[in-house]
Amino acid sequence: MLALPLPCAAQVYSWKDPQTGTLMMSSTPPVWYSARIPVPGPRIVVSIRGRDVDDTARPMEERQAMQRAVRAEGPRAPNSPVVR
Repeated sequence: MLALPLPCAAQVYSWKDPQTGTLMMSSTPPVWYSARIPVPGPRIVVSIRGRDVDDTARPMEERQAMQRAVRAEGPRAPNSPVVR
């Protein structure tokens, strides 16, 4: 498997493809992802600068706490998510 370096400030969505079991990584979210509601489908982890900022396997209360912590950090770095 070839590993490619990712920009350190990039927002990365990662999930396992349910049909192949392959780890997928993208700078754009899969179509079923939502930061505001529980998400059906494979687990999605959203990371920025190596820090997890959302994880759909966690209860919604924990996900919202993670998102509040990101907002509380102040001005966003480039490529930070806009969490509404």
